[in-house]
Amino acid sequence: MRARVDHNPQLRALIASVHRDTDAVVVLSGGAAKMSAAAQRDLLAMFAALGTLAKERRIAVGDGGTRAGIMEAAGKARLASGRAFRLIGVAPARACE
Repeated sequence: MRARVDHNPQLRALIASVHRDTDAVVVLSGGAAKMSAAAQRDLLAMFAALGTLAKERRIAVGDGGTRAGIMEAAGKARLASGRAFRLIGVAPARACE
């Protein structure tokens, strides 16, 4: 099922909540499923810093909602930070069919 903001009050409410409850939103995009282990370690270090910052600022991270590459690194970093930042996965419509 595809969700359109103009036809989905729950989605509108979620977006309003993110805007109201965060100081910054980081959006991740990429086709990083074939990322090397070294690159993924570097990403985890970057997200660790984000997790530290998120304890002082209200940060939300939006990503492609998949379990690969940069999106997987974001999930691991969120867990390692004690869930310091909101992580919102938006899967492509074709992944939901």
